[in-house]
Amino acid sequence: MTLSFAINPSAFKPTVVTTQGSNATTETATVTFKDLSVGQSVTINGLTLTATAALSATQVAAAYANATSGSTPTNPTGGTFAGSLSGFSTGANTGGSLVFTSSTANLNVTDLAVSVTSKKLTIPAGLDKASEIVATINAAGLGVNAQLVNT
Repeated sequence: MTLSFAINPSAFKPTVVTTQGSNATTETATVTFKDLSVGQSVTINGLTLTATAALSATQVAAAYANATSGSTPTNPTGGTFAGSLSGFSTGANTGGSLVFTSSTANLNVTDLAVSVTSKKLTIPAGLDKASEIVATINAAGLGVNAQLVNT
């Protein structure tokens, strides 16, 4: 049986404020990151960071900082990267926020794409006791705790 956790993605999805490009302005997007728990990931324009340990918003921003279009940064402590950043570059980390600047100057380009995912929990076949299921959930490192409650 597979139990899919539906942790509210807004709890860890970064916020994005876009300044649209024009014939006189290069498009930028200011991304304010949120903390990631183990197994959660954030993907920005093709570059995915998956947390292998709890990461603060500042640590997530630091991992994405100073990236160039087409690059895959070095894996940070507590995370792994996959893919590469497409169409934008980033500046310095400013307390958990980064400015992503379009690689195409002075044009309104497709907005920065941001998505998040969380890992799934699999309950192995044969675990029939509530205590076994609770123990499996608690051992999964999802940032949630299960407990038995008598009602």
